[in-house]
Amino acid sequence: AVQPLAKKDSVLQIAVFSTSKKYSSANDLSFRTTAKNENETKVLAEFIKQKNYLQTGIIFLNNDFGINFKEALKQSLAENKSKTEIKEESFSLETTDFRTILLKLEKSDALFLIGTAKHYALILKQAKELGTKTQFLTMYSAQDPELIELAENNTENLIFTYPFNPEKNQEAVDFSKTFKAKFNKEPDAYAAESFDALNIIVRALEKCGAKLNAQQKNCLKSYFKELTYNSAFGKLTFDANGDVQYNYFLKTI
Repeated sequence: AVQPLAKKDSVLQIAVFSTSKKYSSANDLSFRTTAKNENETKVLAEFIKQKNYLQTGIIFLNNDFGINFKEALKQSLAENKSKTEIKEESFSLETTDFRTILLKLEKSDALFLIGTAKHYALILKQAKELGTKTQFLTMYSAQDPELIELAENNTENLIFTYPFNPEKNQEAVDFSKTFKAKFNKEPDAYAAESFDALNIIVRALEKCGAKLNAQQKNCLKSYFKELTYNSAFGKLTFDANGDVQYNYFLKTI
């Protein structure tokens, strides 16, 4: 069952794959090892501008996750002074038929998808059935084995953002080697973020103790304020809102 988060100053908590602006808050004990949406959408905005797309369609999941990412992408495009025209269509978590949305956006030079791998698979299959000729773009939730399995051969040339390179640095190499030895598969960014989050929690509690009191809270806040952590994504530091930054790049199926 999904449990509600504790009050952000009552217990140490580090979120994984949480990109919403709502999670950012100052002077408390909430942190995250996922970079904010703006880190990811900046790369997309640069790509869209370079390609000189006249119209970009955004098909987004109608919840906090989808809306926040969509707005961040629009903001990054504006900051990049991209001249692309934005057309947007939303869908619910239960949606399985995307044909009407695809027909509405058929004149777009590129279609950007925000959702889950299951949604992407359905959209790509139905787009092929409709004869849709456009460049599909999406985010790092596309790095999911289920996408290839469900979409079959319809993912060719899908471009998506991603933050984890298993050869980026020694920490990434060591983590990938250990993960593969234990689970017999390649690690993804979610695994790397989770590994970093757990390591940071352990180190913080070793330094400040596990007993929840005012002294421990002050110690933890000071610890994260001063922390520089060598992660699988590079050197991480936490800002005043408990957020980190790292670079994204583009991958193509």
